Amino acid sequence: MIRPGVMFVHCWRIPAGPSSFLWRLPFVQLLNGLTFPAMWVAGVAYAYENAPAGMGTTAQGIFGATVFGLGTAVGGFAGGLLLESVGGRGLYLVFGVVLLAIVAIVTLIQRRLPAEQKTSTRRAVSR
Repeated sequence: MIRPGVMFVHCWRIPAGPSSFLWRLPFVQLLNGLTFPAMWVAGVAYAYENAPAGMGTTAQGIFGATVFGLGTAVGGFAGGLLLESVGGRGLYLVFGVVLLAIVAIVTLIQRRLPAEQKTSTRRAVSR
């Protein structure tokens, strides 16, 4: 979420167009080396911890398929349509608003769900 936010802020502030931004692009892209591994580790750990007993690796596989399969397909398709219709700035604005909405919805859902008690037997069965 950090990299799209930084890209959005930089693209929004570009007065002369994309060419004035090109020298910054390698520095912003370096954030991918920090944000993607953090997202991956957090996602895999979250999938494992919240999976039913004995289904930890299945949940991790579904997480990977969602990120690399469904996420890539939907992002590429929607991104292409948005880029053609609203341009680069609009693309980052729409994706930024969608990301903020998703974070807000997930946060609200997590606050409304009751906390579960973790048992040590689940870890023993799933490993």
